[in-house]
Amino acid sequence: MQIRYALPTRKSVAAALGFDKDPLRALLVAGASYATVWQNGTNLPIITNNFNNQFVSAFLGERPLAEALKEAQKTANSEIESK
Repeated sequence: MQIRYALPTRKSVAAALGFDKDPLRALLVAGASYATVWQNGTNLPIITNNFNNQFVSAFLGERPLAEALKEAQKTANSEIESK
């Protein structure tokens, strides 16, 4: 039997499930405040958020897709450079 440990992506869900009181998951919860995204790089959340926001804008017809993608790239690069 293989035991796997994972945390929900939302803190409220982890709290509602009592993960901070679970002896197997409490250390994961305690380390969440200083955790870093390693698997896909530390810039992935910035890139994902910017492209998701602009994609929704294009999907709703507020701007052409090409324009939205250029804006997402520009904003993501700016945020990454200012870190």
